[in-house]
Amino acid sequence: MAIAKALVTNLGLLSLAAILVFLLLTRLARPAEGRGSLVLIGVVLGGLAAAIILFPIPALPGTAFDLRATPIILAGALAGAGAGFLAAIIAAAIDLKLAGPAAAGGIGAAFLCTALGSLYGWWRRRHRPEPGIGDAGIGDAGIGYPGIWIFSRPALLTLGVLTGLAVLPVFLAGIPAEAAGAPATGPAAYWPLLLLANAGGVLLLGSMLQTTLSVARMRDRYKVELETSRLARGTGGIGVWSYDYRSRQQTRDPIARQVLGLPDDDMTEGDAAIIRNLLLPEDLARFDRQMTDARRGTGPIELRFRIRTPAGEIRHIRTTTTYVGGTSEAPHLTIGVGIDETAEVRLRSEMALRGAALDAAGDGILIAEAGGDQPIVYANRRFLEITGYAEAEVIGLNCRFLNDGLRDQAALEDLRRAIAAGRPCTVVVQNARRDGSRFWNSVTISPLRDDDGRISHFIGTLTDLTGQISARLEAILVSAPDAILTVDEKQQVTSFNPAAERLFGWPREVILGRRVESLIPEDVRTRHRRLAAGYVGDADAQPGSMTGMRIISARRRDGSTFPALVSLARFIRDGRPAVAATAHDMTEIVTANDRLTQLSLDLSDQLKAAEDASAAKSQFLAHMSHELRTPLNAVLGFADLIRWTGPEEIGTERLSGYIDDIHRSGAQLLDLINDVLDLSKIESDGLPIRMEPCAPHLLVEAAVETIRPIAEARNIDLQVDVEASARIRCDRRAMHQCLLNLLSNAVKFSPVGRTVAVRVTQQPAQLCFAIRDDGPGISQEMVAQIGQPFLRGTLSHLSSNSGGTGLGLAITKRLLDRQNARLEVDSAPGAGSTFTIIVETATTASGDTTRQVDRPSQPAT
Repeated sequence: MAIAKALVTNLGLLSLAAILVFLLLTRLARPAEGRGSLVLIGVVLGGLAAAIILFPIPALPGTAFDLRATPIILAGALAGAGAGFLAAIIAAAIDLKLAGPAAAGGIGAAFLCTALGSLYGWWRRRHRPEPGIGDAGIGDAGIGYPGIWIFSRPALLTLGVLTGLAVLPVFLAGIPAEAAGAPATGPAAYWPLLLLANAGGVLLLGSMLQTTLSVARMRDRYKVELETSRLARGTGGIGVWSYDYRSRQQTRDPIARQVLGLPDDDMTEGDAAIIRNLLLPEDLARFDRQMTDARRGTGPIELRFRIRTPAGEIRHIRTTTTYVGGTSEAPHLTIGVGIDETAEVRLRSEMALRGAALDAAGDGILIAEAGGDQPIVYANRRFLEITGYAEAEVIGLNCRFLNDGLRDQAALEDLRRAIAAGRPCTVVVQNARRDGSRFWNSVTISPLRDDDGRISHFIGTLTDLTGQISARLEAILVSAPDAILTVDEKQQVTSFNPAAERLFGWPREVILGRRVESLIPEDVRTRHRRLAAGYVGDADAQPGSMTGMRIISARRRDGSTFPALVSLARFIRDGRPAVAATAHDMTEIVTANDRLTQLSLDLSDQLKAAEDASAAKSQFLAHMSHELRTPLNAVLGFADLIRWTGPEEIGTERLSGYIDDIHRSGAQLLDLINDVLDLSKIESDGLPIRMEPCAPHLLVEAAVETIRPIAEARNIDLQVDVEASARIRCDRRAMHQCLLNLLSNAVKFSPVGRTVAVRVTQQPAQLCFAIRDDGPGISQEMVAQIGQPFLRGTLSHLSSNSGGTGLGLAITKRLLDRQNARLEVDSAPGAGSTFTIIVETATTASGDTTRQVDRPSQPAT
């Protein structure tokens, strides 16, 4: 009975220790204050060990044991070596005071228990840093007791057994000899009881400490959660209330009273009555309808309404209520929360107003984040209308999706640099709508900064310039002096400006929709179709110049063609290829160019003529000096011979011959000078030409009669055949000189005894004088040179001995030119020559009687 009483006392003291530790942790000291709580635990458990010493459990005769080791072991294991040794010191001090030197074994056992408990606790902490349920430190969720480690029951049992086995030899060593020698009650029979008591005590006290600490932990957690809930509800303006239908008691927390605008001491009963009294009259019917509909359901009831607080302030309230117990018609308890949504409703109203204002804006507006890929977070209605996208399609995207395929624009690079530098920027770029059509727009971006000055967003405005550019383009097209037209991929004309109407002769409303081949000559249409199909029809071809500028043949509506300077360029319209063309009428320029070309040729001919004239002049002077020197040498020679020899020595007959030679040379010189003077008069327009009707047979007869003595002297037969009776208009004297020169040459160059034929024939509107001889003929090279001064035959049988000055044909050619007549020559070496004068008849000739004819195109020198 004594053993049981002592054992119960020991166990009661262990329970008391658990209660004291609980009070210590929850009332006397907060664990978060530092390591002081661990010291207190060591003191409490050391005092418990001292108290247990006062109530030993009798065992062998003269011996006893107690459970003092249990709190000492747990102090070291749970609170660490410091608390364990503190508990051991307190127990050792009491034991020493009570037992004196006999307490040495108990004191040694106490410190050994402390060491073993501390070592076990250290090992458990090292190898189990992440304890699980029942084996965890109570320090999670912000609630904890630093340094206190709670073990599972198996771990506590293991700790009790190990420490019991360790201290058992020490305890047995202190048993008196007479007790140790008792066979029935010796150490062999005693140690199981001691080991069981030690292990059971550690398990019991450890379990109780774990339970009390868990309760303390739950209590602290509840307090924290309660404070957290109160703080959260206070911050969010969420009030909590409840109503007990059975006791008709209602409770409201301070926040609920603040939400409703009630005073802090308000204790009005009833859940709906107080709210109905505060409701705005216009919301009563809707509130009753919501309450009726809510009671038909089974879930939480959510109501929204407006109240007027006792202070007169209008608030927007949202409540969520649920019934607890009973039925929805007869519940036991109603629990609900109320939220003051006034600020939120005002914010939503303000945001809706701002959103409506943004949607009413004429420009597209979007807001994008500054970080990451700069996704769009807002786009107004106008932006969606301009681009053709839905809001869900653009939110979260970067703005680059608008210029897909158009990213080589220089303006986009300016925009990227501005975004990277965080500065405002305005550019004009071309973007693409959702349907692929392109449009011009002005884009302005501005950075938005937060309270710290960092850029948080970019706001962008987008102004559609399509209408403005179209209007400007239309004005340009209307006022452009050149024809401008566009053609689609089907080769149909899609635009035609007024200048094109004037140039091609097609009205705009008629040509639109027609194929562009209507403007192209038929002979080049096949080639045009082939070129157009290879370029315009290629949907993958890039925009750009197609053929540059070139002059082509274009066709008007009336079928006439004209040269046009055309420039072609390919572009994309509504996702399809098209071509723009400008055309400029080059008729005047081409004509002027042709004139310039002809003028250049004429100038070249005139330059050649001038060069030829210069050469002819030099040749003329050379011939002139030669022709003048020959007769003069003869005159001077014969005169010197007569003067130095004397008439007597020469004799009368020879002297007479010399005088004839002198006369003949003088006459030749006079003829030469007269011909030169006549040629000079003709060249300088000094010889007047009198145009009058003349009978051709009279002109021929006069010339033939003049030349006949010379012909007879050479036995030349002159044959005359005049078939024409029409009169001609000419200068009688000049025409006589021309005929006489030709007849003289024919007689002169014809062999003796041959025939010279003169024939006059009439042709339509003109009359021909043909003079044919049987002379040696003229080469084609010399025929081309007829009309040049001093021209004579170059054949061996023709020389200056044939007589003449070589100016006759030159004079003839120029005189005929001045009478609007011409000279034709038909000759070949060895076949004779035919010189033909062709002159207009009097019915077609001009009526002028006296005039100065323009100088010939090739002057004679």
